[in-house]
Formats: sequence, structure tokens, C-alpha cells
Amino acid sequence: MNEFCENHAKFSDNFARTTQNSSGFDEKLVRLERIVETLDGGETLERTVELYAEGSRLADELKAALAAADSAVRVIRVGEGGEIIEQPFDRY
Repeated sequence: MNEFCENHAKFSDNFARTTQNSSGFDEKLVRLERIVETLDGGETLERTVELYAEGSRLADELKAALAAADSAVRVIRVGEGGEIIEQPFDRY
């Protein structure tokens, strides 16, 4: 298998994992939004600390998921000599 095919297979696997986890991502994002709304409404100190800890954990998980998805995105193009060039999206 050539390098392009190997990279495509890795990308496909990463993409499949990312899309399978998207419902979990969406649920976490909705929960984080609800926590922020609740904290804006005012709570007891004890409840605020609990919600802050949960929100912080969720934010870290969401950031990690976004970073993983971002690193999976690649640009594939054909070079001047006909070679296939793959590079991270941020370099495009």
C-alpha cells in the first residue's frame, strides 16, 4: 500500500471515530451551555463550585475533541510533477 493510501486509511479511521463521537460532543456542549446559564442565574457557593468543576472538565474534554478533529483534517493536492501532496489544513 502506498503512502497516500495509508494516510487516507488513517484519516478515514479518525474521521469515523470523530463522527461517531459527535453526539457525545453535542451533549457535552449542551450541558456546558446549561451550566453557564445556571451560573449566570446565581447559585449557592457550594453548588457554584460543583458546577464550575463540572464545566471546567467538560470544557477540557471539548477542547481535546476539537484538537483531535483539527489534527485529522488534511489537504490533498496534486503537485506540479503529478505527485500527491498531503499537508495539514492550517498550512493550506
